[in-house]
Amino acid sequence: MTQMMTPPPPPPPGMTAPTQPSGNPSGMSKLAIAALVFSLLICLPFVAPVVGAILAIAALVVIAGSNGRLRGKGMAVTALILSVVVLSVDIVGAIKLVDATRTMITKPVRTFVQQLEADDLAGARAALSPAVSKSVTDDELSAFKSWLKDNCGTLIDVKIDGELRAYQSGLTRPANTRTGIPSSTNTLASRQVFVDAPPLELIFDKGTFFGAPSMTLDPERAGAKGLFDIATLDGLVIIHDGEVMRFPTEK
Repeated sequence: MTQMMTPPPPPPPGMTAPTQPSGNPSGMSKLAIAALVFSLLICLPFVAPVVGAILAIAALVVIAGSNGRLRGKGMAVTALILSVVVLSVDIVGAIKLVDATRTMITKPVRTFVQQLEADDLAGARAALSPAVSKSVTDDELSAFKSWLKDNCGTLIDVKIDGELRAYQSGLTRPANTRTGIPSSTNTLASRQVFVDAPPLELIFDKGTFFGAPSMTLDPERAGAKGLFDIATLDGLVIIHDGEVMRFPTEK
């Protein structure tokens, strides 16, 4: 025999029946979804993780104030953590890229000078671009080596001149040549790209001198020499006592 369900008694006079929360109690926060999407957009470095973190924080605030109407707190927390991690990776990657670029510019100069100091003319030529290596003689290399030894001493380090003191000291580049190498002598392949590298601080035991290299980027060197070891030296200018020394000399 079945029992009949009786309706609950009416509330006492002066009291109203409890009401259900308004809205959808199982709704997902759109802010949390958007935050997760942006946190996963690794193709937009810096921008995507920053936007993802902002949306995640906004989602957590909105969810906390929704009185249980919105879900997605876990998703928002996940998006916030991912955004922070991705942003950290982007920052570390940017720092490494800057360091690699600096090394790409300074290494050919350092190698060239150090090989000259070691009287290794073949090693010095290896730091030069092919066209320049063919155009200069051993006598020119030896003469530049002697000038460096007499005027600058022994190389200690090569750094990017971030304050551009080389140009403030009077360094200028010829309008129609690349650091003393006439354009008419350039026989490099079209796939190679000329760049005007930043000025340098060349630190010798006799003092710090300023100058600038002219370089060639050869993408085909990347496989054999390393991803950023693609630069070879076209020429080098150094300021000494207000005068500019060029290698190779203008012909």
